[in-house]
Amino acid sequence: YEASETVIITLSNASAGTNIATASGTGTISNDDQGLLIDSPSVAEGDSGTVNLAFTVTLDPAAATQVTVNYADTGGGTATSGTDYAAIGGGTLTFSAGETKKTIAVSVRGDTADEADETVVIALSNASGASIVTARGTGTITDNDIPGFSIDSPSAAEGDSESSSLTFTVTLSPASYRQVSVNYADAGNGTATSGSDYAAFGGTLTFVAGRTLRDNIFRRNVVAWSERTSAVIWCRPRRWYPEILRECDHNVYHFRGGSLDLESPEIDVTPLGSLQRWRDAGFDRNSVIADPLFTAPAAGDFTLRADSPAFAMGFRPIPVDRIGPEGCAKE
Repeated sequence: YEASETVIITLSNASAGTNIATASGTGTISNDDQGLLIDSPSVAEGDSGTVNLAFTVTLDPAAATQVTVNYADTGGGTATSGTDYAAIGGGTLTFSAGETKKTIAVSVRGDTADEADETVVIALSNASGASIVTARGTGTITDNDIPGFSIDSPSAAEGDSESSSLTFTVTLSPASYRQVSVNYADAGNGTATSGSDYAAFGGTLTFVAGRTLRDNIFRRNVVAWSERTSAVIWCRPRRWYPEILRECDHNVYHFRGGSLDLESPEIDVTPLGSLQRWRDAGFDRNSVIADPLFTAPAAGDFTLRADSPAFAMGFRPIPVDRIGPEGCAKE
């Protein structure tokens, strides 16, 4: 495959008594070998909801017969499948005769966290009827959340002899998932005199990444829900990252809102995609998808029956009679 090419011929030095009406002609060598190319798009993630990161696959030139090509997420981008964007199961693009463009839409989830731009890499493979010219496209999810710095205006009594501190507080809001910094300096236009009334100062403040939770354990819990829109129980934005979990296992998960196969490889229910991919990473390998057998949920009684599968997971009921405000006895 190669793009169409041109040859340009120019005329010059015409004989006396003649002129050149058209000085050049361009001849085109048309490419008749079909090639498939994928682009590298970008999209701003937004603060909520979803937006599409649209990859365009181009067939050049158009073919007289049908052309097909497979596509899939390589998993090699920096964005997390199932958290930053909906998992892509892969598929096949079919170009009918004369068609030249197809789109692969990746659903990107918005959030309000400040973080680095992230990428999704889509690969083309197994083309039929054309050759693959550009095998991979790298889509960029650009972050649109910009935290702001603010500084307060404090006061302090100077004292009669010993030095004291006048403490300015610099706030970053919202917290950033990246390390960020800001310089500070004496503006020099206050009424106090630097070096006499106070010591000269200046420097840089560094704020470490806001994602500080580590080594969390989520073990022996019963998780039940009834709204299908909440089916992605492991994918609360910025909370279920694999790197913040030391252990997630021996839990009971149950969808009470009808038919939903959480173990289907086609359903995106974890930060890594399917439940099997989550288990392959070491999480919930001993957990079960089962009815926890509440005593009378319709009546608001969510205690567990004696034959509940939660007890096999080591679950111990919370002593609800001991929950509530506790005071001191009056003497």
